[in-house]
Amino acid sequence: RALTVAVMLLVTVLFAPIKTWLQTTAERLFYGERYTLRRGLGEFGRALASTSDLGTLLDSLAARLKRMLSVDQLAIFVERPSDPNGFRLMLSSGLDGDVDLPEDFGRWVRANATMRGYALAEESPGATWSGIEYLVPCVVRDRLVAVVGVGRQTTDGSLVTSEDIEILRALSGYVAVALDNSLLLRSEREKAELLAHLKQFSESIIESVNVGILVIASSGRITTWNSALE
Repeated sequence: RALTVAVMLLVTVLFAPIKTWLQTTAERLFYGERYTLRRGLGEFGRALASTSDLGTLLDSLAARLKRMLSVDQLAIFVERPSDPNGFRLMLSSGLDGDVDLPEDFGRWVRANATMRGYALAEESPGATWSGIEYLVPCVVRDRLVAVVGVGRQTTDGSLVTSEDIEILRALSGYVAVALDNSLLLRSEREKAELLAHLKQFSESIIESVNVGILVIASSGRITTWNSALE
């Protein structure tokens, strides 16, 4: 009985790892490169989801995109309604010079990316791209939150292929969600800081008044008073 129980326990413990290994091996043999890409996409999404700070997120995003696509020239444009073109170049790497966006950049990208899934920088009138060739929109909830641009060549001197652009298009959804969450968190932090400054400002005004001031809640509890009243 002891031997039977021991064997059953051993089978139970080893069943899950063995099953996982067999499944992984079968998928790798059957799907080949698609399996590697799918795993890479999953790891990419999990890595971005664990980062909330915008600066850290952009650095991690740039490093992973350059590694997965083997490109040197990379640019990430993030939605910025206060800017004239609605977007700002938040991160760049390997560009030949400055970037001058076309007017109404967001609408132009979406219009030119409708059929192909990406826009060609050379088709934009009156813009300077400094080596950027392909522009892939990152859309979440039908809102363009960012645009990722890459150059024409890879690090080994070969041309960027259509398969590379398809990988970037597959990654754009993860990028859009991660950047949207980061921008939302940043906006909430700015609002909280603004409220804190307003509270401090109002308290300073109340404290500086020579007349005694007393603030009482609807429940009858005293919440604030100034030194003059004290």
